[in-house]
This record gives sequence, C-alpha cells and structure tokens, in this order.
Amino acid sequence: MRSAAFRVIHFAPVILLVAISALPGRTQPAPAPIQQRHYSVDELLVLNQVGGFGDVGKADTDPAVTAPGSKLPFSLSFAFEHPAGGAGFWSIRIALPDSIRINDYTGFACDLRIDSADPGANLTLMLIESDDDRWVCRGGGVTSLGTGAWQHLKVGRSAMSPWLIGNGKAEWERINTVAIEPSGGRVSFHIANVRLTGPGGKSFEVLNTADDGLYADPAWHVPVRIPPPGTVYFPGLSRLNLLEAGSPQGFKGLLDHLGTSAFGAAAVDQLRAAGVETFYYSQYAANWARFLTRRQGWDRNAAGESPNDIPRFVKWLTGEHCIAYASPAVTEIGMRTVSALVKSGIGAWMLVDYTFPWSGGPFGYSQDMERAYQVDLAGADSGLHTRDRGQERVVHFPDYFRDYNGFYPRPADVGLQSWNGYIPPQPSASDPASSARRILFLYLRSYEWLKLPDRVGRRFQAEGGHGAWIVPNPEDTWGSSDYVFMVRSAGARNLFPEWFGNGGILAEGGFASLPGLRQEADRSGGRLSAIFETGAGGHAAPYWDWRVAYTTAYVLCAASRADDFDNDFLDETTFDQMRKPENKVQFARFRDGVTKAKAFLNARLESPVPAPRPILCVSMRPPAHACGSIFYSLSEPYSLGLALSRTHLPFDLRDSLDLESALKGRRMVVFCPMAPRVGDLSRLKTWLTQQPGRVLVTHTFVPSRSADGWWGMDRGSGLGQAPGGELLGLGRITAGTSTSCTVTGAMGVFKDEFPAGLRIDLPLTAAEHGETLVSATAGPLISRVQVGRSQVIYLHFAAEDPASPTAADLNLRAVRSICQMMGISPACQADAETPVQLFRSGGGFVVTAWDGPTLERWKFKYEAGIPIQGYEAPGVSRTIRLPTGTGQGDWLVYDFWNDRLEHAPPAPDGVKLELRDAVVGMWYAGPDSPAFATSVARAREARAWLRQQGFDGAR
Repeated sequence: MRSAAFRVIHFAPVILLVAISALPGRTQPAPAPIQQRHYSVDELLVLNQVGGFGDVGKADTDPAVTAPGSKLPFSLSFAFEHPAGGAGFWSIRIALPDSIRINDYTGFACDLRIDSADPGANLTLMLIESDDDRWVCRGGGVTSLGTGAWQHLKVGRSAMSPWLIGNGKAEWERINTVAIEPSGGRVSFHIANVRLTGPGGKSFEVLNTADDGLYADPAWHVPVRIPPPGTVYFPGLSRLNLLEAGSPQGFKGLLDHLGTSAFGAAAVDQLRAAGVETFYYSQYAANWARFLTRRQGWDRNAAGESPNDIPRFVKWLTGEHCIAYASPAVTEIGMRTVSALVKSGIGAWMLVDYTFPWSGGPFGYSQDMERAYQVDLAGADSGLHTRDRGQERVVHFPDYFRDYNGFYPRPADVGLQSWNGYIPPQPSASDPASSARRILFLYLRSYEWLKLPDRVGRRFQAEGGHGAWIVPNPEDTWGSSDYVFMVRSAGARNLFPEWFGNGGILAEGGFASLPGLRQEADRSGGRLSAIFETGAGGHAAPYWDWRVAYTTAYVLCAASRADDFDNDFLDETTFDQMRKPENKVQFARFRDGVTKAKAFLNARLESPVPAPRPILCVSMRPPAHACGSIFYSLSEPYSLGLALSRTHLPFDLRDSLDLESALKGRRMVVFCPMAPRVGDLSRLKTWLTQQPGRVLVTHTFVPSRSADGWWGMDRGSGLGQAPGGELLGLGRITAGTSTSCTVTGAMGVFKDEFPAGLRIDLPLTAAEHGETLVSATAGPLISRVQVGRSQVIYLHFAAEDPASPTAADLNLRAVRSICQMMGISPACQADAETPVQLFRSGGGFVVTAWDGPTLERWKFKYEAGIPIQGYEAPGVSRTIRLPTGTGQGDWLVYDFWNDRLEHAPPAPDGVKLELRDAVVGMWYAGPDSPAFATSVARAREARAWLRQQGFDGAR
C-alpha cells in the first residue's frame, strides 16, 4: 500500500512577526461527532480538498463559528491531539489548482481563531513549492494570540521567511500548496478566508467549492509516446529540484532503461531530451475530490457511510479507494484524465492502489453500484472487453461468473424472482439466501472493478495511448483484485502486482503461480510487470537486507518474465546525495531500489525459465472466496501446494479457471479447491481415461462439494451433496468420528513414509470404495481407485492450515510417496526446510534457496520501524544437490553472493550447493561449456557491478 504522498519532516518552529488584528467572534459549543452530523454539499466540497499526513488530529467544518466577511457559511476547525509517541506535528495540506497563475499573486491572508492550546503549542502557516522549499507566513507559539477571538493574518511575499529544504532556492512561481502545521502540543483552532492576495485587490479563495480536475493547457501539442517494455520506473524524479540536480540523468546513466512520472509538456519534453520515459502516476480519483463529491460519485460501505455524506478522510473513506466504479461521474473523470494526458504526450497511466477498502464493512453499496449489479446480472451492460491471441471477446457478467464457477446464476438461487430485486446483503446476514447473494455481490463488485479501467483504457488507446496500467494492493482477497481477468482486459494493458512482506515467502509463492499468470498476459498481448516499495505501508526505510531484496526481485521478475519494473519513493533527495554511503538513510533507500532494479534487468537479460512442470496443483483464489492469493504464498486453505514446494517437485499452482486448458501435458493433478467448479470433476475423469498412467490426488470433502452449492466463503471442511465421489469411483464419502488415530500399515512405497504407530491428529473421512494404501486405527488414511488405466489417490485427511505441523508433516509424507510411485523426481535434493527455486538459463541453472526456519521467524508488520529481514543467519547449514544428468564433464558453480567460482567434478548424487550462515543463497550451476561459461561471466559482471556501487561494505 502506498505511503502518504507527503513526507514527515521534523523541524524547529520558525518564529515570524506578522500583522495580526483582533476580530469579533462567537463562542459556540463544539460540533457533534462527525458520524452524527449532517454535512451540506459545500462543507463536503471544502473538507474533501483537505489532505496531509501525521494522522494525529481531526479536521471538521463548523457552521456555528464563522469569520467576518467569509463567503462560506462555516469555518474549518482542527484539533491537534499530539498523542504520546505520535509524530509530534500534523501537516495539513491544501493543494492549489494547476490552472492558477501564482505569479499574479504577491501575498497570503487568512482568519485564525485559537480555541485552546497547551503552553508549548506552535502553529506554522506556509506556502510550499513543488520542490518542498517553503515560504513561511506565520510561525511560533499560539498562546500569545489569546483564545476565542478571530485574528486576521495578512503577509506579503517580501515579509515571508524562506525555509529552503528543497533545491535551496526561493522560487515563487513553483508554489502549489498551502500548509497548516500545528506542533509541540495540543491545540484546537478555526481557520477561514484562506486567500492568495495580489495587486489591486486581486484575490483567490483557497477554500472554495469549484470543481477540481486535472488541468490541461490547450496549447500543449506533444506527440504521445508509449514507453517500451524493459523500463525501470522510479516515480517522482520529475520534481523540479530533482530535474535541476540531474537526478533522472543520474539514474538513467546507472541503469540505462529509466522512466519516471510526469505531467505537463515542459516536464515531458525535458525528460525525453534526457532519454527518460514518462508516464502518469496517480490513484484513480486523484485531483477529482470535489468533482466526485458534487456528483455523488463516491461509493458507500455496508454501514451506509460515504464521502458523499461525511468527509472522505474519516475511517479510511479515501478518494484513493472508495469510488463507485459504476458511476457515470467516475467514468467521466477517467475520460477527462486521458484527454489531459494525451495533450501532454503521455501514453501510459498507472493507477496506484486500485483496489477496495474494507473499513466499516465492504464498499459497493451505493445506488449507482446496486443499479449496475441488476443490469450486470441480466447481461444487459456494455461488458468487459478481453483479448485472446488477437481476438476480442466481450464478456458479460453471467459469462464471467460461469467461467469461475461452471454455471449461470439464477434469481431462484439467491431467493429472488427476478434480478430487479437484487441488492447486496449486509455482512452480518447469515441465512442461505443471503450467503449466496453475498458471494454473488463479491463477483459483481470484482466485475465492475475490472470494467472501469477497461473502458477508460480503451479510450486511451483510441487516442494513441497504451491503456491503463494497474497496481492492485497485495491484499488480494475477499473478492478483490482479479489478476487473471485484469491481464485479459483489452483496456488494461499492464498489470503490476505489488510485492511486499516476507521475501522468501513471496519468492516461493510467485515461483509456483506466476508462470501461469504470464501465460495469460502473453495470450492477451498485454504486459505483466512488478512493483516494489522502498518501505511498504509507510515504512520510510527498507525492511529487506539488500541481498534479500535482490534475490526476491530476481525470482519474482524471472517467474513472471516481468516486462517493466517500478520502485517507489526514491525521490526524497538528489541522485548524488542518495548514492553517498555517509548519508546512511538515503543510501539505504538508494541501494534497496537500485538493487531490485538491477535484479529485474538481469532477469530480463538472462531469460531464466522454470523447468517443465508435469504436476498441476489446483487450489483456490479470489474473487469471492475466503482465501488468500496464490500469487503471494502457498498457504491457501486445505491446499497441498506447500507440500509440493517443500518436496521440491516441479508443479504449477493455478485455480480452477480454464482447467481444461491447464490439464494439457500433465501427468499428475493435485486437486484441492474448497468449491470445485461445476464440471471440473467430469473433466478430470475424462483426463484420466484419455491416457494411461495419470494420477489425480484429492482429499476429504473436495469431491463432495461443488460451486453451485455456494461454498465460496465457507472455510469449513463440511461435506457437500455433489456426486464427485461416485464419479471418480470412490463411492459415497462420509465423515468419520475420530480425531486421533495411529497408522497400522502401509503398502509399497508408502511404508517408509508411514511407519506403524505414526500418530495422526486430524479427523478422517471415509470413502465407500478404494484400495487402502495406508491404514490407521480409525480407517483408511490413503486410498486408491482405478479410473481406466489411471488412478485416483484419495487422502482421507486435510487441515485448513497447510503449514500447521501436523498437516505439513502428513502432506509431505503423502506427496513424496505418491510422486515416488509415479516416478516423478524432485527437481533437486534438499530437505523440507529449504525452499528452492530452480530456473534453466544459458545451458545450466539459476538456483535460489532459503532457510525455512529463519524465514518463519521474521514477521512482516504493517507498521514503521520493524527489524529488517536480514541476510546473515549464523548457524544455518543447508545442502542442495542438483542432478547432473548423463554428462561426464565438470560443472561450473558460481556462488553469487559469496562471489566464488568453483569447478565441480561429476558425482553420483549430483552437484552440491551449500547455504551457510545466511537466509538465502543464489547460484549459477551448469556444465563447463562455452555457452554456460558466458552465463557465468555475465553473472560475475552483475555481482561486480553491485560491489562497485559500494553496496557490500556499507551498513
């Protein structure tokens, strides 16, 4: 998730004497809490233009306290609370419109009333330039102003105090923001009549109710350019002080393929002249808060709350997230933004944090959305446009729902006579009809989420642009963030999954599932990229060691064959300052971002690909299922994906979507979704009978459940009514009564993994038919039935959490035995506590391996100041062995992080790689051939490049 748009900067209060005169005022009781107030449209229009950071205060309007001469029938009120351990100040920001000519104005004025203040409370009023240089209009303590009376402040440009923390130059023409910053102690105050003043009585009311928007100068005539694939994006380098300092040129010289965010012909021209690509970078509703407020374009949550009624900064009701996707006003701002970008020559718009908020219940309850759902259900909307191998298909909601679930929804399924009566249920509703309506709601909301960038992106393409570029938050769950259909979209031409959290867990999950998403992007002709942050969730400093960062980025970019790369928040200071190790904080940010960018570029250069994967694991993925995303981890409920990974078996992780296509070329399918798509078990039976020697692995409730039973949000293991057991030859499946038993015997290859006496602390199901492969005191533990000349292996046990010790141990034992029986060998030899990612490259392999226990001990927290995920891990000792095949010659083994090249003679048990005293290792290993020697030389050059930047020695 993006951090605040503005940086937290601590400062000593600036004391400035200005002309202040007392004005009469009225003392009234404090306004009621926001949730109980009724706001006029004008109040909301003004409140929704107020932003900032610090999160230690409350902003409100107060109709009971007005200033003399105010054109608004209310004032703004602020209460700075300064909680213990808080930021110590609050920066309230009000942006000036892009269309204003700041040089027409020569001063600042406002009316200020202090209501209460601690003795040490300060209040600073400033005009801020785009490069963060400030013109201080008023600073210092507030107790001298008294309380309860309006004070008029007016200060001319010549009397303002410069506070130069940007490029060090006072440049009036760059002013674009008014800032109000309380600090030092609790203070409550009112403010009104905030104005820019100029000669001859010229005045601009900063707090106004006019429409906002993205201003485009009609004189712009810049040809549209679409950035090519392979670009590294560092947003924000178009800030004027960074342009003047040559920061884009510095990063361009370092990485060659560089782009940054920009808007306006002047910035675009300057960046293009430097060989830097440009794109527009914003949340969808950025710059349009008042426009949407006036037109009721915000969404509502389940509690009925909306920025249409209360300020958008309350309870996360933010313009970044809670737009009503089906509102005509929301579509209009997209079209207007596209037109402004085209005039500026910008061919790509990256929509940041394009996802759903969940504060106070899910959004999607506005009238615009509810009307859209009814039209969608009838299949009467304009549809979602998708592309597949050059052919365009318009998908309507019934088809979208069927693609995921295998059946068309009917009104009777959710207790209705017609779709005209459909409205989303409240989250608390639990009756069967409401549960089904809720699942339907999550699919509908996901469908509308997909359609908006599709229609705006197609308009962008019609005007010469590439389309919408999408950054969904990684909270990819509960019906949000349908990555597969987003990459299929005709209008959304680039998807940037956002990566933050535990690097090793991300690498392991992405390695299994991203190749499938890459195939979807290739079919649609779109791009699939990667976005990282210097510190996610407001973290100012990197929380990965730079070697962990490089390895994680390499694996994710290689697994996805990423087209482009973005790393946020490298715009705080100049390139020259960031790259100096003595500037420790900024150098850490520089090293983190550049390291990941280099990993992306190296992954593109080396073109590593996973080895062929004969095993398909079908698990669960949003939308509308109570599970996390397969793209970020292997921990989906009841899944065997984690066991396959830790057994180092070659497998793809998918969900049920397009199972019939994913089955091609597979010898083994591990099928463990919580709600199988209608028809999938029949497809699997056909797959089993088409060719001998195939095996289907499934477990417990899976054959008994079907998506038309509306199981989506149920994480329980209850049995359903679907006849999957009979279809697969297992017969009727029933629940057992024992929750603990011991193994009594095992057949063939299962004997080593399931010794007699092994304790099982999980409930078992029973199947009517099947040959027992492993028996227990409570009944069969693993059974087998023949289907044609293939077989179904049925596990009578399962656990919601596949990482729990009991489930992990049993799943590993079962998977190892089954694959040994099938003759499917692991890609490498390593213990189950060593996650490994293995790519083919340059005639050899690129291998990354992690120490599992060290990974599990490091927990990502969504808060600042967490310990970094370190590289050094004293005491770690892991061995990975790669099979050498039939070749007889030596192998080259290059240990990337230790920068050590060795010749390894052939050995019966393969080439040995050793991970010592570190959480992760990375190796290039392959036959000593000219082709692979070239790959090793390239890898050594990359390692030397990292050292040349001073990354190794700095702390």
